[in-house]
Amino acid sequence: METGQYQLALIDYYHSIRVDPQASYYCLRGNCFQKLKETKSALDDFNTAIQKAENDKNPKGAYYLDRGLVFAKLKKYQEAIIDFDESLIFLKP
Repeated sequence: METGQYQLALIDYYHSIRVDPQASYYCLRGNCFQKLKETKSALDDFNTAIQKAENDKNPKGAYYLDRGLVFAKLKKYQEAIIDFDESLIFLKP
C-alpha cells in the first residue's frame, strides 16, 4: 500500500472508532501509523486495543505481537520480549 492509501485508511479508522470504538479498529489504525512511521501514535493505539480486548484472547495476542514489533523497531528489546511472551500466552491453541 502506498503512503497516500494509509492516510486515507487512517481517516476511515478515525470515523469507525468514533462510531464504534472497538479494539480491532484501534489495532488497524495502529498498523497504519506504524507504516507511516508515526510510532507514538501506533503505540497509543496498540495500548488501547489491548485494554479494550479484555476477554478476547486471540485478537489480544495479535495486539501484543503488533506492539512488540514496534518496541523492537525502537530497540526497546526488553519491552518487545515481554509483549512477544504475552502474545504467545494468548495465541496458544
